[in-house]
Amino acid sequence: MAQHGDNLHEREAQGTLGAGLRALRDSVEEKLRRQNADDSAKPDQLESLHRALEELRAEWENVQEQTDRLAHDRQYYADLFRLAPDAYVVTDSFGTIKEVNEAAQGLLRLSAPRLAGKPLQLFIADEHRELFRTSLNALLCQNLASAKTWWGALRRGEGVVSIEFTVAAIGDAAGDTRLCWVLRTGTALP
Repeated sequence: MAQHGDNLHEREAQGTLGAGLRALRDSVEEKLRRQNADDSAKPDQLESLHRALEELRAEWENVQEQTDRLAHDRQYYADLFRLAPDAYVVTDSFGTIKEVNEAAQGLLRLSAPRLAGKPLQLFIADEHRELFRTSLNALLCQNLASAKTWWGALRRGEGVVSIEFTVAAIGDAAGDTRLCWVLRTGTALP
C-alpha cells in the first residue's frame, strides 16, 4: 500500500543521484578528451584527470552495489511483513488503517485496498469499543517507546472473535506517529 509511494520516491532519488554522477563523469571525460587533444597539456594534469575518472567509476560501482543491496533488504523486510503469521496492521495516530499484511486481510475479511483508509475501530465489537479507545488514548499519552497490550473482540459476521491487541507507536522522519498493531486471536476473553 504505502510501499509503492516509498519505492517511487526512492527511485526518483536514485535517478537524481545517478544523473548527477553521470553528469560529473561525463564532464571529467570531456575535459580529459580536450586535454588529450591539446598537445601542450601537462602530463601531471592528464594523470590527475585519469585518476579522478577512475575514482568516479569506482564510486559509481559502489553506489550501484549499495543500491542493489538496499533494494534487496527492502524487499526482504517487506516480504517478512506481508507473509508473517500474525495479523499486522499499521495505522496513523487516529487508528486509520494505512497498511496490512496478508494475515490481517484474512482476519478482517477484506483486501488491503479495501481496508486502507478505514478506521480500525470499525472492526471492533460494539461492547469493546470504549476499551479500545481508552487503551489507544492511554498509549498515545504515555511514553511512545513502550507497547500496550489488552484483550478485546472483533466483529465477525454475526459473532465476535477474541483478540489480543498489542500496539506500539513509532515516529517517522516527518514527525508523524504511526501505530504498529499485532492482532492475535484467542479462545476466550480473560
